[in-house]
Amino acid sequence: MPKDKDDRHEAVAGVGVGQVLPFKRSAPPHFPHDRPVPIFDPVLVRDGQRGWDRDGDELISPSSLAGEVKGKGFKKRKLEHIHETSLQAQSIPNLQAEEGETAAARSGSRSGLRSGSGAVPGDMPDLQFTTSTGTLLTCQNAGHVLSCYLQSFGYDPSHFRADATYTTVPPTTPPAGKKRKPHKPLEDHQPPPGSTFTCAITLPTETGLNESVSSSGDGWSSKLGAKQVAQLEVVKKLLENGEIDGFLNPSPSRVPAGQAGRGSESNKPAEEVSISHGRARSDRGTLPNAPPSLNTRQRWDALKAKVQPRLPTISPPLASGSSSGVAAYDHITTPSFWVDSPPLSRHEVHATLLELRLAEPHTARNEECRMLCMISSRPLPIFERGKEPVDIDVSQGDSQGRPRVNAVMRMRDGGKMKKWEKRQVEMAIGWTIRMMRAQLNKAFSIEEGTAKWAIVPLVRSFKRPELHKGPNLRRRDISWDEVEAGDGPFVFPFELSDPDTLQSQVDDAMISTRAEFSRRYYVQTIRTDLSPSSPDPHTPGEALLSTVKTYGIAEPTVRSLEHPSQPILQCELSTPAKSGGFVAGVSQPGMTGHLFIPELQHRHVLSASAFRTASALPAFFLALDDILIAREMDTSIFQSTLHPRLALQALTCPSVTPLAIEKSYQRLEMLGDTLLKLVSTIDMYIKAGRCPSNGIAAGGVDLETLHADRHVLVSNRSLMANAIEAGMVPFIRSAPHRLKQWIPYGWVIEIGTESDGRKATDKQHLGDKVVADVAEALIGAAYLSKNKSIDAAISAMHVLRVPLKEVRTWGDVHKLARGPNGIVNGGANGSPKSLLPAGKSKAPSWMNAFRPAETNLLGWNFRDEQRARDVMSLSNDPKRKTAPQKHKLIGDALLDYFVVDDLWHRYPDVGPAPLTHMKHSRVGDTALAAFCVVSGLVDRLRDVDGRATPVIQKFKRAILDAHRQTEKTKSGSETRIEWWSNVAQQNFLGDFAEAVLGAIFEDSGYDLEACRSIYERQFKPFMDLYCVGPHEHSLHPKSVFLEMMSGRGCGRWRFHNQGANPGPYVTRVLIHDKEFGEGTADSPALAVRKACEIALEKIKAIGLDNACDCPKRRKGRL
Repeated sequence: MPKDKDDRHEAVAGVGVGQVLPFKRSAPPHFPHDRPVPIFDPVLVRDGQRGWDRDGDELISPSSLAGEVKGKGFKKRKLEHIHETSLQAQSIPNLQAEEGETAAARSGSRSGLRSGSGAVPGDMPDLQFTTSTGTLLTCQNAGHVLSCYLQSFGYDPSHFRADATYTTVPPTTPPAGKKRKPHKPLEDHQPPPGSTFTCAITLPTETGLNESVSSSGDGWSSKLGAKQVAQLEVVKKLLENGEIDGFLNPSPSRVPAGQAGRGSESNKPAEEVSISHGRARSDRGTLPNAPPSLNTRQRWDALKAKVQPRLPTISPPLASGSSSGVAAYDHITTPSFWVDSPPLSRHEVHATLLELRLAEPHTARNEECRMLCMISSRPLPIFERGKEPVDIDVSQGDSQGRPRVNAVMRMRDGGKMKKWEKRQVEMAIGWTIRMMRAQLNKAFSIEEGTAKWAIVPLVRSFKRPELHKGPNLRRRDISWDEVEAGDGPFVFPFELSDPDTLQSQVDDAMISTRAEFSRRYYVQTIRTDLSPSSPDPHTPGEALLSTVKTYGIAEPTVRSLEHPSQPILQCELSTPAKSGGFVAGVSQPGMTGHLFIPELQHRHVLSASAFRTASALPAFFLALDDILIAREMDTSIFQSTLHPRLALQALTCPSVTPLAIEKSYQRLEMLGDTLLKLVSTIDMYIKAGRCPSNGIAAGGVDLETLHADRHVLVSNRSLMANAIEAGMVPFIRSAPHRLKQWIPYGWVIEIGTESDGRKATDKQHLGDKVVADVAEALIGAAYLSKNKSIDAAISAMHVLRVPLKEVRTWGDVHKLARGPNGIVNGGANGSPKSLLPAGKSKAPSWMNAFRPAETNLLGWNFRDEQRARDVMSLSNDPKRKTAPQKHKLIGDALLDYFVVDDLWHRYPDVGPAPLTHMKHSRVGDTALAAFCVVSGLVDRLRDVDGRATPVIQKFKRAILDAHRQTEKTKSGSETRIEWWSNVAQQNFLGDFAEAVLGAIFEDSGYDLEACRSIYERQFKPFMDLYCVGPHEHSLHPKSVFLEMMSGRGCGRWRFHNQGANPGPYVTRVLIHDKEFGEGTADSPALAVRKACEIALEKIKAIGLDNACDCPKRRKGRL
């Protein structure tokens, strides 16, 4: 899975003072990757009030037009970009002008600001620089830094804000020799074409910066660009005055008493103060009763400051102009099995039977393929675990319209054969050379005494392996007549004087011309109803003799035929091995029905049945080499603990098998990432519990340190460095199989120079994240290889050098229950208790009737009643609020593991993208908050103050109403997916679902199966009924609208937001100043959602061309 948290750390790692790095953004999943992504979307900020992001989770300050703006306590969405701009409502003409320029600002602000014609080029380097602490300041994040600084004063941001004033700079006279292009008449209040803009920003007098700061340069091509530059200049002034520290955190010197550290929450209504928008994940943030001393940005920056120095460095660029994060590594291209094997010897002959088997609907053609035998000087190691057959995938198909044909080469161990004669070994090598030259149409050869393997055909009467009673293959099972013929001429003329002789010659035959590397055809039948003088069925009015050249393999001139009445051969075109061979050919049209005159053709020395099977040899050997290389990795690094198929899958990059995602590491990586998260959380907990001063027993877990330690442990860069140290990187398979370029190891091509076509090792370029993903996939492979054994996964983590200090087996989780002196900890207050089997209690069952109801949560009767109370507490008592925080941390890891493990096995053919979508639908903030209401957990909350009570009660009523309405209207298989999305969310409630699961884990004596039972009885039915499935999608209407308008290239649209706490909020969607949708709701997010839904329906009804008259954007450009 992508590690967005780690990547946010790594973006500025290793940056020194004065070093300039480009500002980067990653593309959101719902945007195509073949075109740029819009960075900004116009959002109208009314009368200087704060706007909202696309999901309503983030506040946008008027002083922040670019970058990643985030208010205190609000979390950043993982799966979407936040596209944001803010327009000053000084006058309607200015608003329209600025909105119309948003499209230009999108492309201009992607890699730095584009100055106008009057801009000073020398000022461009100053748009990005690094502070004394190594923190990068750019035009894209300056607005966010300034917004955080102003919020730190604690005043209402609708009044305490930065004021921007714009000045239009008329265009200068164009240079001599250049003509001004004609332009359309100007609309009202529009500046003349070519105008540039400057911006001056003035801060409130309380900040101490009483002077206006203007943007540098003579002008910028858009107001947005001018404002971004001005914001950067303001931040530089504040840095000089010490109002902002080197980490770009606010450190104002004039904050009024009582406002320090409170941000802008002091003037918020109680409803906003008591509820934390956005669920705090285990890696950052806290529950809504978090201390107000630091806002979200400050906590995140503090965490980065702890993590960054401990992370390995990013791989430097390979060449000038290339990006960092990619390195060159050794690449094993040939298994050591072939490199170390001795040449073929008459004394050591080990046989492997090869049988080509096509899958439905082509199974009827399996009988046309002859079984072959591969002989080698050593037995293949893939049979070491038993004599069961091994299927090698040789399926063919591509993305150009050809249907995929599934096929396997079934390998069976033929055992060690009796000693061969020297002449037999030579003939086998000669037949192999003849077959390889014919298959690849290249002049292959191999020096005598260096061949490591050979291929020979078996007799046609050979019984199927399952019917063959002998333990080993016998020499008489080989078709020696065909093998010996391979040393002679490669073509023979047909004997036409005797019909019976001709019939025997065309049986299992191929035809071709006298040229060795010409096209070949399989003979299907003899057409006695046709002769050379018969009309050509494909060309009416013409005789076969006159059209025979159409089929491509006739002699240069047609001479007088010696047998004018000879029959005609009907043939099937053979597909060369470099194009997929017989497997690919069975699905291609126009392969059969070709007619040929026997006298003008020649019979090939190789039989058709053997040629069909051998056409899959290049694909077979490429796949076999990958299997052998994966097995070498398993043997040398993992001590033969991985299943061969899973080991290969974990090492295979998606680029190798783009049409078969089940064969790449993507699914395994998702499973391994979840396991690593679970085990690393346990390890961090045990480590914290061993410290007497702040251990778990004392209820004083240092969560910030825990977060930092876990970030370092599971970071992509840490995993990459550990994987390199473990030595598994050279085994990664990153290059796709190219049949046209395949050359057997040790063979040469007789063209000019004799060059070995393949080396044992080569170089490959891999991204840092690819290496980390493969490491996580190997963890998932180890887990599955031992029948879902977490112990096996933990062992794989240690093999990959993951620095787990406390956990070596799953049994070590019981260390969580023991204090530093070995005393078992039970209650939240550290009182000793004994470990009991999960679900059992010392007290008789009838005593449960006298237990208070508050100790039963999600069907689990808590043994420690105080733990049950504390986990549902919203108290601000420092001792009590730690309990839900630490329980949530481990509950989040447990729930992720249960959900991913369940989905992974239930949907074996689903790719990683649908799996990720299903996972986030189940463990997301909104789903868990709705679950808390439906399951009754919300009624068990304790210590709820008067400010939060009405908010929670309102949310509960809305969820229950939506749930009842959904159950009323359901009918049959009607989709009822994520019905809670139309309710104004209080996402912090979802934290309690995870906290309760973590508390049950501790109360059960750290019994994983007890928690799994709770998941299957409580969580899973709710998730399966209402969350998305593998083929369902729940795109946010605003995301659909943004992508539609971005694809159109229109910048003349906006959202007009009205309303303030406690609501209602109204959003209007305007396109070219015409209203297309209006939404009213209790939250800005819902208002935007409803307005976009209505707008999309209206646009669908009338068509986008009738809603927007902007010229359509040409493909491939913004």
